[in-house]
Amino acid sequence: MSESLTESGHQIIDISFEQMYHFVGNMLVLESNDGRSLLVLSQSAFTSLTSDHKDKIEQHNTLVPLAINTTETIGGGSARCMIAEIFLHSAELNSQIKTNGSKQTHQLHRIQGI
Repeated sequence: MSESLTESGHQIIDISFEQMYHFVGNMLVLESNDGRSLLVLSQSAFTSLTSDHKDKIEQHNTLVPLAINTTETIGGGSARCMIAEIFLHSAELNSQIKTNGSKQTHQLHRIQGI
């Protein structure tokens, strides 16, 4: 796996178990409206990164740390989980609207939990 990633131009950055517990592996790259790559992560993950990690990441992305301590300590997830959930619901909604036509309002309410 690592060979395949490096051959395709990706860079692997090793993290420690301690960093893993601070959600360093739970990040998500998003694209801004002006085309920049943004790496969204929790403040806990950001603080846990070494300066070498930050330097390597910032060659390709802008780091965007978020203060989501409550989500991490009580919810058990972090930035990637929260953002991916939004996109999954959006994709499901779009799929429902395309396939169900007249049931759009019902499906929208079901997905949004209304």
